[in-house]
Amino acid sequence: MNTTRRMCWAVPLLCLQEAAQDKIDEVAAAHAKSGDGDVLSRIQEGSNSQELAKKKHSVFMNVLATNESWVQEVVADALSYSKTVPPRDREKVNKILNGTGSPGKSPRDSPVQSLLSAKFNEDVWPTLRSRGWKDDQKPGAKSIGYSYKGQSYSSIVSVLNAIPKYHPELLPMVNALISSVQALCKEEDATITPTFEFDPKNITTSITAESLKEFLMLFAPLQLVNDRKRTNRINLHHNTMVGRMSLLSALHGAVKSADKDLPPDATSKTKNEALSKLITVNSISSRPHPLWTRIHDAILLRAVTKHGWLDRQSSVTAILNDKTIHWGPPFEASTEKSSETEEKQDDHELPSNSKYIEVLSVAGRAVSFLKNLKDDMVEDISSSYLNELREKLAKTYCLSPQDEEGDEDWKVDEDHLKKLIVSDLVTSEDCEELPNKKLLTKRLKKIGTAIMSKTVETTEELDDPKQEDIDTSGGSSENYGFVLVDQSDRSNVLLSEMTRSLLKLPKKSNKQREFAQLIMNEIDSLAIDMAKSGETGSSLTSMEKLKDHMDVYNSNCKTAMRQSKNVLRVILGIDPVTAKTGTEGLFPLTQEEKSTAKLAKAALNKRKKMNETPADRTLNRALEAIARDEDGSSSDNLRVTSTELLILLVLSSQGIPVYCDEWQNIVQTGLEAVSMDSDFRIYFDVMAGAAKASSEVWLETARLKLEDKVRLLKTMEAGDATRSNIVDEISILQKDYDFKKTTYIEMDEFCEHPLSFAKKIITLLEAVRKNIGSVDLVYAGEKKIRALNKSENGLGTKCLNWLTKELARWGKSLGATDKHGNVNAATSIKSTKDHPQSHDSAILTKRDCRTVYGQIAQQTRLRSIFIKNPESKMKEDIPKAQKQSTTEWEDRPSWWSKDYADDYDLLTNILDFGYAGFEEMLDSSDIPFCVKLKEEASEGEVTFSRAIAQAHINHLTRDLHSIDDSEETMKLVARNKARRMSGKSTGDSSGKKASKKGGGVQAGIQSFFAKRPSSSSSSESAAKRQKTPPTSPDHSDVEIIEIND
Repeated sequence: MNTTRRMCWAVPLLCLQEAAQDKIDEVAAAHAKSGDGDVLSRIQEGSNSQELAKKKHSVFMNVLATNESWVQEVVADALSYSKTVPPRDREKVNKILNGTGSPGKSPRDSPVQSLLSAKFNEDVWPTLRSRGWKDDQKPGAKSIGYSYKGQSYSSIVSVLNAIPKYHPELLPMVNALISSVQALCKEEDATITPTFEFDPKNITTSITAESLKEFLMLFAPLQLVNDRKRTNRINLHHNTMVGRMSLLSALHGAVKSADKDLPPDATSKTKNEALSKLITVNSISSRPHPLWTRIHDAILLRAVTKHGWLDRQSSVTAILNDKTIHWGPPFEASTEKSSETEEKQDDHELPSNSKYIEVLSVAGRAVSFLKNLKDDMVEDISSSYLNELREKLAKTYCLSPQDEEGDEDWKVDEDHLKKLIVSDLVTSEDCEELPNKKLLTKRLKKIGTAIMSKTVETTEELDDPKQEDIDTSGGSSENYGFVLVDQSDRSNVLLSEMTRSLLKLPKKSNKQREFAQLIMNEIDSLAIDMAKSGETGSSLTSMEKLKDHMDVYNSNCKTAMRQSKNVLRVILGIDPVTAKTGTEGLFPLTQEEKSTAKLAKAALNKRKKMNETPADRTLNRALEAIARDEDGSSSDNLRVTSTELLILLVLSSQGIPVYCDEWQNIVQTGLEAVSMDSDFRIYFDVMAGAAKASSEVWLETARLKLEDKVRLLKTMEAGDATRSNIVDEISILQKDYDFKKTTYIEMDEFCEHPLSFAKKIITLLEAVRKNIGSVDLVYAGEKKIRALNKSENGLGTKCLNWLTKELARWGKSLGATDKHGNVNAATSIKSTKDHPQSHDSAILTKRDCRTVYGQIAQQTRLRSIFIKNPESKMKEDIPKAQKQSTTEWEDRPSWWSKDYADDYDLLTNILDFGYAGFEEMLDSSDIPFCVKLKEEASEGEVTFSRAIAQAHINHLTRDLHSIDDSEETMKLVARNKARRMSGKSTGDSSGKKASKKGGGVQAGIQSFFAKRPSSSSSSESAAKRQKTPPTSPDHSDVEIIEIND
């Protein structure tokens, strides 16, 4: 008996100690993980072992406080036992703990050795063992021994002396061990027999993890202590044990609380009624039987506190055989009859005959439903739940298999069903069986959880199932405005179980709507049965509402699964599940709400888009993908580093420098000023400086974000459930910081070597160009011309082709071409994946590349036109471009000038500020259209933004390109004509015409057979033949083909 009592307190305390140790290990792992990384280590310089020890102690105290209700009693039993027996010898304890202890020398004579051995085996040895150290101590030997790389060590001190030689990174650990042992030795009690000042009434201040561990080693059964040191030790399921102890403690506490104010001679009915008032769990949720009430909950709770938890069959058998436990209807005969019932029995009245017919009809449909369970409709539902479903329907509707081989064919026991419906079960042979052990255990856990959390899920009284009617109010807080199915009514059990089965279907299943249709058919059938039995009013209205609820589910089950399933949950009386983010509603939106939300979302997205250009959105999305480590495994995607992404952001704002013959001076402004320089020209070295400044802002922002999260982590408790999420966020932010730091270093190097920066830009843009897909340059037919003009966000395709030629000129001059003269296309991410960001690169899809390339092309082409032409010429060409444009500016503000002055100001300032400085441009008081914009903003909503401006800039750039292209074509024609006229006038000595210089193509074969024109008409036909296409070979997309007669 003494051994049993000893084990009864030892096992729970050992499970508590191991459960607490699991949480302490999690805290230690999180602490170690949060210390990784250069920046994080610098930020957490002040963190040390003392801080970690405080966190560990806090975790242990939290575990104690959570289980204080039962730990007090167990500790009291343990202390009572410890006073009756002497503690186990410390030498034996140390041998079990550490495997140490030299012959003839007791640890009492050498407390330093004992403490050093304990701390060494606990803190240092696991780390050494993972590095290849071996324990050479033989079984039964009293001496210790270790070895590493063929070298043997006979003591712990010799091992500690060798650690700095082989593992210098472990030196802080060794120093901490020595300091810890020294501190412990100073505090060691001189007495041989320890005293434990455990106070059962105040355990959170009198017990520590170390004292509990030592107490167990000195007083717990030796076989239990020895087993915990084995690798194949017995699995005590410590977390389950601790949870079960808390649950049972809560149940016992509820029984004591209910009985304390009752007289000693109170009847079992009075006791159960008092206890049922303390049970706050919803009697509808997890109901094990349709007629289950809170009185049954109270009876079950008292039975478990008397005979033990239901996981042991002996406890279940004891409960079933206990004659003092009276379950009441429908599980045993009622000993009380009302006068109304006796009167009805005497008169042989059958008031429930219509109800019997209704339930019999439902039973027939239940048979059909059970037959369908073998089909693929329920293939995604677990077999265990299907077995429970069959059992419940069989008991509710008195169903039984027609043969003993299986349960695919069922029949209704009409006589038994009639007895259940017509009478109140006055004979024991008509009683129903108790629900199975699994259902009762599930209900018991629900009760215990509600008691421990002290939450009230509902305040309705459901003691009498006859009063538990379907709620048709539609606005009560108990059902969130949805109809609550009365599951105590046998007619509704099939409907509720079908709904529960639909709730069990996983999201991936494609049977939701098909299953929902079965439920709607059952609702229709119930409505018909109610009408036949004479029911009207609220019952039929409830059926109509239920059908509406199922329509809500059907309409949203594919797009809002959680919210749709919440509709089913509240119908069954189960609490709805909230969203993890907390921003979504509990239930699907109505059509009116959807329309309102859609409009609001569209307005928000439009406002967001208006403040960004397409290239900005693309590159910012790619930048976020780096931190999220999103996969971009498609071969069509372009992988770039954070440095390359920053370069693309700068280029999308300003474009690239425009090529000229004196290109060296554009690479580095310090050489010489470019002849015929322009205020609109930009330079590579200046762009590198701007990119470096941006990288510095990036780096500082990343650092601040990282520091904020680290500070938040330090303020969190060790047992905080969200702590692991914060640690993960810190890991992501640390990675982001490392990338931004690399970007800053690389941009600093580019500032020192602008030629390398220029080459990097050209090769990077060529890589982007090769990933944009085909570019259609065939402007043939009015319809296609309009379509191409609208493409690329209104820029058209010709500017993209112009930039391709510009890259070719730059690539040739910078030496960034291959042996065939093609521009090299390269990013830092290679197929070898040797770059640090190979697995965390930014992803640009083909569409992303085209968007970015188009914006860079627009800025570069517009800059080239303004560099080439004086101000007076541009003020003439802009009106021409507007007049010949085929695209209307849809979002043109009403105050925009009609004399094209605002157009000129917009183009010149977008080249000056760039898209990145758009807000700064709007704040300027020197630009007329910005002044008008401020006046509009003071009156109401602003109708001008970056995206609206870009659309107009694209149109103007496209049309200005066409004007410039046509002018270049005409100049080329004039030069060719002058060259031909010069050849005719001079000729050569033989009287032959001067041979044609320059390239050309052979005339079509028809020209050899056509009749040659007379000299009188030669000039006229020449004029016809000199009709040129709209481009020139130097600056356009189509090469001029010259044909000489």
